[in-house]
Amino acid sequence: MKRTETGGCLPIEKGQNRFRHAPAVLTNTGRNALRLFLRTRRITKLFVPAFTCPVVPRSVRAENADVVFYDLNEDFTPALVFPKNAYVLYNNWFGVCGKKVRAISHEKLIVDAAQAFYAGPCGEATVYSPRKFFGIPDGGALVCSPLPSLSLERDFSYDRAQHLLTAADLGSDKAYDAFAEDEDALNDLPVLKMSRLTETMLSAVDEETVKRKRTENFAVLNAALGKENSLVPDLANDDVPMVYPFLTDDPIKVRVKLLKAGIDTAVYWEGIDEQTEKAPISRRFRRDIVPLPLDQRYGRDDMERIADAVLS
Repeated sequence: MKRTETGGCLPIEKGQNRFRHAPAVLTNTGRNALRLFLRTRRITKLFVPAFTCPVVPRSVRAENADVVFYDLNEDFTPALVFPKNAYVLYNNWFGVCGKKVRAISHEKLIVDAAQAFYAGPCGEATVYSPRKFFGIPDGGALVCSPLPSLSLERDFSYDRAQHLLTAADLGSDKAYDAFAEDEDALNDLPVLKMSRLTETMLSAVDEETVKRKRTENFAVLNAALGKENSLVPDLANDDVPMVYPFLTDDPIKVRVKLLKAGIDTAVYWEGIDEQTEKAPISRRFRRDIVPLPLDQRYGRDDMERIADAVLS
């Protein structure tokens, strides 16, 4: 049948959501949202927490800016007094550090909210990575004032969505190889506008249900494990956790117990030994924090099973 202008295949249905923190510039990745801010403000040096994903310093250097790593205190506050005119990047780790973010009064603060989608903007700029919370192939966002006026070409995401299709049909456990491939494809992408596919999928997410489930799951885990957790999460009103960060003196033992119960856990972040060489607390966090899953796929029974495995 000949294609016509009024026929053909139907697209994915677009939802009604605007980006939660509009106005924002929607980019193809969170790291590129940071690059866009550095580029438009012509920033030449950035203080970066040693306890962060290694793609962050790589992205900073890609914009020809110098990276100065700093360590943290046990309560996640910076273990450094920053020069007055310096730009400083600070994370809302695991989506549970909103109060720490707001306590920093530095005037040139950039907030890395990659793990804190629901937290409101703070500082001079905030960057988001919604794919950490929702089933979308990629995407990032920059919130600042004024917004960059730089014109960006639009990215495409159809070739980075195979893991989502596989997971929908066969389950998440069957999608890991595709996920790893699609994740690798995000490396070294140029700074581009968010794809129409990602924007369409994001507009249809039931954000309030995701928020409720994650918050409820966090409460169950914290009630069961809070007394055993060396880290005491103190959520701000707009904090919605990405994971439950369980800080322990014996992380290997905890991970083994979880694996025996069929529960896999991530590591944040592999490959940061060099940047934590002079940052002992950051090195400890990287080694000893076990991030327990609590996303919207799970409910109370799942959280109780995770807590039972940790306490067994």
